[in-house]
Amino acid sequence: MSLLRVDLDIKQGASFDDYFEFSRDGQPTDLTGCAAKMQVRKRVEDEIVVLELSTGNGRLIIDGLAGIVTFNLEPTATQNATWTKGVYDLKITWPDGHIDKCISGYVNHILAVTRAD
Repeated sequence: MSLLRVDLDIKQGASFDDYFEFSRDGQPTDLTGCAAKMQVRKRVEDEIVVLELSTGNGRLIIDGLAGIVTFNLEPTATQNATWTKGVYDLKITWPDGHIDKCISGYVNHILAVTRAD
């Protein structure tokens, strides 16, 4: 898999339900049996993870045959977060244990003006 650069806008206290579609030569990449993990940190060198999405925590969902990884981020995941900029990468772990870093970029966390009651 080649590395893609994609920047993301995540809105504080709102659902985030975008997706990535992986394909090669116009055909979906079969992700059957794969796992995915994405971490957001304020800076690459930071130890603290400000947001994590994975197939393990249900925030990333893989449609294997279609080659799609969908974000499933609930509003409460960012409701109290105050960071505004970050970096991320998304890694795919194949059934044989091979790991591909396939997407990376910046995250803009857009703070909310209107808040829940």
